[in-house]
Amino acid sequence: MTLNSCQKEEEYAMNVIGKVVYDNLIDLEHLHYEHIVFALEAHSELIKQRMMAAHAVDGGSKKRKQVEQILGRISQAAIETVKQELKANPIEFAEK
Repeated sequence: MTLNSCQKEEEYAMNVIGKVVYDNLIDLEHLHYEHIVFALEAHSELIKQRMMAAHAVDGGSKKRKQVEQILGRISQAAIETVKQELKANPIEFAEK
């Protein structure tokens, strides 16, 4: 995978991950912001593990640090996207 394709993947992920998580969780009855953040963190960890495996990244390599930095930026961007989505489209819960 070239650096340019990695950058394109990162950009794509930063643009859509938060919206996808928001859209998939919107139907839950008792959704709280903490649930969204937890889902993002869990997905980020899974993505990290898969990227590490795909790139055969070992414990202390420079590539591992780069992957972790990219995932950190993706995570933050996704959380910001969720915040923006929640501001633009507040979730209204049904009263029980």
